[in-house]
Amino acid sequence: MRDAEPTLQQFGEFLLKGRLVKESAAPYCVRWVRRFLEAPASNDPLADQVRCFCEGLERTGTHQDWQIQQAEQALRIFFINFQKHADWHTRPAATAVDAQGQVNPLAAFEMMRERLRTRVGSHVNP
Repeated sequence: MRDAEPTLQQFGEFLLKGRLVKESAAPYCVRWVRRFLEAPASNDPLADQVRCFCEGLERTGTHQDWQIQQAEQALRIFFINFQKHADWHTRPAATAVDAQGQVNPLAAFEMMRERLRTRVGSHVNP
C-alpha cells in the first residue's frame, strides 16, 4: 500500500487544484480511495467494484449517507478524472486475480508494467 502513497498525494493535489471538492473534504476523499485500494483485488469492472464497496459501507451501518456519497464521488474522480480510466464499465483484460482470489504474479506484473508505461508516457513533454 505504501506504493500508492505518492499517487494518493498527487490525487489530493489534483482535487485541490481542480477545485473538485471543498478543501476540507479533500483529505477524506483521499482516505476513501486509500481504503478502497486496500480492499482485496477483483476482476470486476471498476463501476461494480465501487458499487460493492459503497454497499459494504452502507451495510456496516456506521456511515451516514453523505459519507457513502462522498466515497463514491471520490472513487469516481480518482478513476475517471485522475487516472483516466475509459473502461469504467469494462472487465479488466488481464486476470491478475482468479475466481478463488489468488493472485497471478505474471498477470499482476504485466498490469503494473502497463500502468507504469502509461504513467511515464503521460509525463513526457513533447
